[in-house]
Amino acid sequence: MLDTKTTLDLRATPRVLLVGRPTEIRIRPAAPDTQFDPSAAYRVTHYPTAHLDSTEWPWPGRAMPARVEDGALVCTLAADQEEEHLITVERIDGDAAHSLGRIAFYAVEADLFGRTPYKGDLHMHSNRSDGREPPAHVAARCRQIGLDFAALTDHRQYAPSLEAIAAFEGAPLDLAFYPGEEVHAPGNPIHIVNFGGRFSVNDLFADRATYDREVAERQAQFGGYWPHEMWSNGLQVARYHAEIGRGRRIPIVGVSDAHGCHRGLFGWYYTLAFARSTALPDLRSSVAELYSVAVEDIPDEYPRVHGPFRLVKYAHFVLAELMPGHDALCEPEGAAMLRLNDGDPHALADLAALQGRTARYWAEIFAR
Repeated sequence: MLDTKTTLDLRATPRVLLVGRPTEIRIRPAAPDTQFDPSAAYRVTHYPTAHLDSTEWPWPGRAMPARVEDGALVCTLAADQEEEHLITVERIDGDAAHSLGRIAFYAVEADLFGRTPYKGDLHMHSNRSDGREPPAHVAARCRQIGLDFAALTDHRQYAPSLEAIAAFEGAPLDLAFYPGEEVHAPGNPIHIVNFGGRFSVNDLFADRATYDREVAERQAQFGGYWPHEMWSNGLQVARYHAEIGRGRRIPIVGVSDAHGCHRGLFGWYYTLAFARSTALPDLRSSVAELYSVAVEDIPDEYPRVHGPFRLVKYAHFVLAELMPGHDALCEPEGAAMLRLNDGDPHALADLAALQGRTARYWAEIFAR
């Protein structure tokens, strides 16, 4: 888990800004029923972290004019490049300065500003193949751990993903759950994942004669096939970075391949898609256009993020500063989904009351 640079003493909105556009920031004490004193003196200091990664370094930062308005400290932040920013707040009493806390922000260019960081997993299993839990239970657990989109991808089976979707048909959900399957071609040890497909690829193998003929035709067309896959996670990552260094543009996703949603792997590996929505076309285009990163988030270890460098930097901020709040909103939604699946008559009303909270959270985070 990444450590936040924001102290627990303060809250601020927005947190993600557009480069080149001055943005009004409103800072409030985190404690309930407290506010800034309009008769007191405060000092607000801005540290662009491209130059500084700690407010303890001997660099004075830049003083920011600020005023107290409706109990909030209001200032304007103008960022001239894409980077993380720190703002510190002090109360001035004579010659003494008392630290009240600090808050981290991030400024992004216009191409990223209209995109929200959505967390998803494109590959997992239920007990319809070799997983442990039923499809609907897996879907609910996905939301409970903070996923915004996911697919169930059982071995050679498309139907379990449809079963999970049908279990919550008509329910007010903010989780986008898509059809999927793990595709195993006959006589081929390599498998692929069908995420969001409109039909089952595995079903196409029922006509074995047609499959064998078409494979032979493709082999003749391409002159054979070079088995270049890397099975080790470490070698896959090393190969990815080596190819990027050679100038190749390679879309990237992270998946868990979890075979149980109450044990390791589940929630440890996932995708952050910087997309305009969780609709399937937006998710697909975000990956294809290189607006995604793969995340290894193993407990008690420092998260490793892979993808375009500017997105990796931004993702570190998102994971440390924004996702904890997002995930806290998702947990009760997933719990209500579990209760709905268990027949709780109150769960549907609870889901309706919870719907839209993550969207409102992102609306406050972004100064759009």
